[in-house]
Amino acid sequence: FKIHEERLTATPSVRSPEDDPELLFYIPFTETVTVKHFSIRNGSTNGDTAAPRRVKIFTNRDDIDFETARELPAHQETILVEPEHIVDGTVDYPARPASKF
Repeated sequence: FKIHEERLTATPSVRSPEDDPELLFYIPFTETVTVKHFSIRNGSTNGDTAAPRRVKIFTNRDDIDFETARELPAHQETILVEPEHIVDGTVDYPARPASKF
């Protein structure tokens, strides 16, 4: 997770183990925030990694685990652009609708 100005830097980055392609993040905010968009970047230059295929966003939940995330309807679910279409940059996905967390 990076600030917007540092989104194209190579480090830090997040990777899941090859045999377990799911990631789950819990991001507690200490005050109300409005998320207007999120960006995904595939930092691979030689095809050794892949960006996620979809993102599910759950709001105001602190009880999400992998099983719950599979069964519970998400506040927003976004199918992402294939990594080959991201050239030297990121794709910004809008949060629906300017979600407050």
